[in-house]
Amino acid sequence: RKVQEESMPTAANSSRPSSKELAPSVGGEPPLIFPTFAFDPRPLIDLGAASVGAIEHVSYFSDFVTREESKAICEAVFAVPQGHRRWVTLKGRKLQCWGGVPPGRDAAFEPESLPDWLAGLGEALVACGVFPPTHPPNHVLVNVYRNGEGILAHTDGPTYAPRTATLSLSLNEDSELDASSDASFSAVAAHEEARSVYGAVMTFTPRQRTSEVGVEPKPSAACEVVLRPRSLVVFREGAYSDHLHSINALDGTEADGQLEESETSRAPAAEVSVLPANSNTARVRPGGKIIRPSVRVSLTFRHLYPPAALAGKVESRSN
Repeated sequence: RKVQEESMPTAANSSRPSSKELAPSVGGEPPLIFPTFAFDPRPLIDLGAASVGAIEHVSYFSDFVTREESKAICEAVFAVPQGHRRWVTLKGRKLQCWGGVPPGRDAAFEPESLPDWLAGLGEALVACGVFPPTHPPNHVLVNVYRNGEGILAHTDGPTYAPRTATLSLSLNEDSELDASSDASFSAVAAHEEARSVYGAVMTFTPRQRTSEVGVEPKPSAACEVVLRPRSLVVFREGAYSDHLHSINALDGTEADGQLEESETSRAPAAEVSVLPANSNTARVRPGGKIIRPSVRVSLTFRHLYPPAALAGKVESRSN
């Protein structure tokens, strides 16, 4: 791949487009043209050492990508023009699906290769230890959340290997400096804004058995993780298979456990039952607010099992 062959750029020009990647035409539409770029190698990471929260196998990394890399990724995301069939609009978000549409009840799985810019990111995640080489990420959902949007509690299911890595970005990060930034903290430290940061909250809730749904009370949240712009969260094993995960749909949340509805919020106020597990690494101050970015972009990397393995899983579940 071109991404592999190019030399790693310096911090000054990291993530600047070096050429154009041409994606094949689909359904008669003109081919997509993506900027191509490379990323500085990440050091090998220890998922266990980065664990946060009361449940095992949830790991969080602040500043996983640089601001320049974040801008380049967003440029590639929005290289897909509005109205293109690659964009899918759902309740609470817009998304792009890369790697093939997962199999459903009425549709067979047709895998596809990732575009080079996403394949390069996936290779970087393997190289630094987020994914094992035996199950590299081959499927990516790119989600775009506007202010106030989120996603209900769900599980990713058995079609994927039990490991998910989500990179969170803010499209307007340069205009959303907050109190955790060294450049802005001194100027606002005496004000309420000094305790505010931008991000979203991912909530993990124990998964109920089918026989318990509607009979037993819904479980309380087991873990809340603040997803700051440019951060990476990885959850695997029991955190993947035994818990639901969701993104709250509010504009702001009090760091002491109280959600606050702002003027542009589309959702009612609610309480956070568990304090953010990564308050220290996400630089959330007690009593502060977590404000949703005006446009949050997330890239969710997973390993989708090949068709033969999927057929075996479907057959075993039906027996």
